Amino acid sequence: MQVRELLEKLVSINSVFPGEEASEARPGEEKLAEFIDGRLKQWGFAVERQYVKDRRFNVLAEKGQGDRAYCCRAT
Repeated sequence: MQVRELLEKLVSINSVFPGEEASEARPGEEKLAEFIDGRLKQWGFAVERQYVKDRRFNVLAEKGQGDRAYCCRAT
């Protein structure tokens, strides 16, 4: 997947903040975070979900060791 295709996919996923309760129009970040989680795993990252609330989590990912290791966090 090219950078433009990836960006188009990311922005196409409805991730509007749900407020007090998720709805179809305001589902929250869950689907976006699941997509990011899956993509990072495909790229060989070790991925961990850090749950903040039901159905809401941060995605933590690491790849490599030492000076050239990569780490990223998607919320």
